[in-house]
Amino acid sequence: MGGSAMMMIDIKDLEVRLPRQLDADEKDRAIALLGDAVAEIEDAITDTGRVPAVWIAIGRNRRRAVKVARAMVAQAILIGEDIGKSSWSTGTGPYSDSASYRGDIPLPELWGEVDLTESHLDYLGLVRGGPRWSFPPPLRYPERPWNQ
Repeated sequence: MGGSAMMMIDIKDLEVRLPRQLDADEKDRAIALLGDAVAEIEDAITDTGRVPAVWIAIGRNRRRAVKVARAMVAQAILIGEDIGKSSWSTGTGPYSDSASYRGDIPLPELWGEVDLTESHLDYLGLVRGGPRWSFPPPLRYPERPWNQ
């Protein structure tokens, strides 16, 4: 099992969703990474000023958090060091191998580790920082701009 007391995710819950069986080493690593993923999610919840236990107690939030944690671990286990690889070729002649990588890999030092992305945060409703847009000032009665 991986995770904190607030959100436990059983390794079997992850395995049934993967396209292949995990070997023993991968399974041990996946259990550890599930704990890491849950900790990252709980930290993100705290960073937005919410209490993780209260936020996770809401069914929709919990379901989405578990889904994101599984995705984070699946990416680390199944993609691992190949994250960001855009093409791979190999030859048989005089043994030629080639790989190309995208230039927009956010945190290459996290290869093989779990990564809570902005897309994950958006899916969870845990946007970091303040508003992303510029809002006009509110109108005051009787419908005049705030600064007048």
